[in-house]
Amino acid sequence: MTEPHCTTCVCGRRAPVQGCYPGEKRQRKPGEPGYGDGSISWEEYLLAHASYARTSWQSAEQLAQRGGFGWFELVEYLGREPTTWRPGRIKFDTPTVFAPKPPCPSCKGKSPNGCNYCNSGGL
Repeated sequence: MTEPHCTTCVCGRRAPVQGCYPGEKRQRKPGEPGYGDGSISWEEYLLAHASYARTSWQSAEQLAQRGGFGWFELVEYLGREPTTWRPGRIKFDTPTVFAPKPPCPSCKGKSPNGCNYCNSGGL
């Protein structure tokens, strides 16, 4: 995965898609998008997730960590085939999207083991 250039960036981020395999009810032919596992851009994945989220409690990250949408499920939620499909299984990593913890107002982060305020959960 390409490293994002900022903590909230979706540039280069990919989401997994579970593909179709022989023996399944609905099929794709070898070589067609959706045959076997693949990935789509995070931006396109979020479009599908917006539709999915109307009836589900899972966040986009939770769904991706569980393997993402199935091919036909993805097509249903997008209302079309994805345009950013790439074949091949990917490992989904949730990037850090939170700002770093601010320094302690008491010790200003200078105490190597934290001060009483830091260690009491004051932050």
